[in-house]
Amino acid sequence: MNHLRLILAIDGGGIRGILPLKILDYINQRLTTFEGNHTLHSLTDMVAGTSTGALISAAIIAEHSPGVPRFTPSDLLGLYAQRGPQIFSKNRPVNSSPLKIVLESSFGEMTLSDLKKHFLFVSYDELGQEPFVFSDRMSKYRDIRLSKALLASSAVQPHFSPVELNGKLLSDGVVTAKNPAALAYHFAKAYFPDDLIVLLSFGTGALPESAHDSIEHKVLETHHHLLDEALNNWQLMYYRFEPGLYGASIDMDDTSESNIQALISAGDKYLDKTHLGIDTVISKLMRLKGQL
Repeated sequence: MNHLRLILAIDGGGIRGILPLKILDYINQRLTTFEGNHTLHSLTDMVAGTSTGALISAAIIAEHSPGVPRFTPSDLLGLYAQRGPQIFSKNRPVNSSPLKIVLESSFGEMTLSDLKKHFLFVSYDELGQEPFVFSDRMSKYRDIRLSKALLASSAVQPHFSPVELNGKLLSDGVVTAKNPAALAYHFAKAYFPDDLIVLLSFGTGALPESAHDSIEHKVLETHHHLLDEALNNWQLMYYRFEPGLYGASIDMDDTSESNIQALISAGDKYLDKTHLGIDTVISKLMRLKGQL
């Protein structure tokens, strides 16, 4: 074993992306208390994201200049709170695409080749009726604009039009894998076969059982599969963070001011209950990082 590799995997869930952002912001702040001036950006080796998770994960690894992150989780929280009603609401003029505008203004001319860490952005090909995943292993797509790849990974039908790309018609990746953690682990083993993998998986709100469908069942199946894998494989440390909604709406496009505040409050309540456990994970991560 040569290194510790930190992998972040973030679920889909529209405006409910506020919940993983609250946890990511907390982790990022806690990392600054350790010697070495660490951040999530500096420690992360690979990200995987579906839909809103793709937007967040890309923003975490995007850089202004070498080693200088383009965004912090706090920046993203502000963006979701302020621009969420434009980005995620289905109540918008026909043919308008505020998501496209926000992505282009946020990432500018950046292409996938400008991302200097490993990544997976989960999408779905409507024409081929099959999963599609953007990754840095695909040289054919290296010069695609990052904003276009993210739009293709988060265009929820029928509210957003799918993105045409190289004979494919790409849309939101929730059908492929709302929870991309298993995909992340599969790719991480290929990238880092001899290293210790710490996989942090972030949900976008535990839905009531009455709202569970085949997609939600797959989310849970993925979680339990990784729990079993971690029990039997010393090279994997796996943690899942899934806040309750605490009264916030289950609708991923409920961008009312009251619901955004409810999501922020739900994130705070989750952290109040679990921050000691999260601190333990962070301390263990940093201790191992120093040993390897």
